[in-house]
Formats: sequence, C-alpha cells, structure tokens
Amino acid sequence: HRVEVVALHLDWLSRAARARQIRSIASVLGAPESSRIVLGDTNAMSPGAFGRTHDDTVRELAERLGVRAPSEPRLTFPSRRPFWALDWILATPDLSFVDLETRATRSSDHAAIVATIALA
Repeated sequence: HRVEVVALHLDWLSRAARARQIRSIASVLGAPESSRIVLGDTNAMSPGAFGRTHDDTVRELAERLGVRAPSEPRLTFPSRRPFWALDWILATPDLSFVDLETRATRSSDHAAIVATIALA
C-alpha cells in the first residue's frame, strides 16, 4: 500500500505566514492520490490561541491537504510541561490512529509524538 509522508515545520511567528506556507504546500501536493500522513511542527500558537491549546492552523492544514487530525490534540510544548499542541500527525481518512502518545525528550524543547497508524 502506498503512503505519502509529508514532513513540515511551519513559521513560528506569524499565523499569516503559516497560512501562506500551507497554501503553497497544498498547491504543490494537490489532493491525496493515495494514503497521506502529514506530520511536524505546526507552531499553531498565535495570539488568538491564548487560553486554548492551538489556533486554527491545524484545521486549515487538514482541509487543504485532505487529511484529518486525531480527535484530541497532544500537548507537546514546552517538553517538560506541555501547554501547547504544536506538533501533529494527521492522516487521510483511510488510515486510523491505533495509538497516539507523547514522550518527553532531552534532545528538543518539544515532546515527541509517537503514533501507530493502521489501514482502516
């Protein structure tokens, strides 16, 4: 089974810059032709996200790349005491999340996300 994996790291300062990056990525990739997994640091923490775990960056990313987010965000930043959901794994509907967890790490200021994904 073919699976396309897209790794990204979006702008950390500007929601507008993240939106431009998402549009650019979507224009290059187009709609999924097979299973697709999108993962990486979305930096979804613009001022509009205060009081919430993330802003609407992930929703836009999912819509434009034809993937869906897990039902619950995983808090990944800062690694020692996560408050923000900055790092995500998203997948096309033909894939299902069997397990999804975060793990603290000393090698990054973000916690790692580990996923088990199965063909639905």
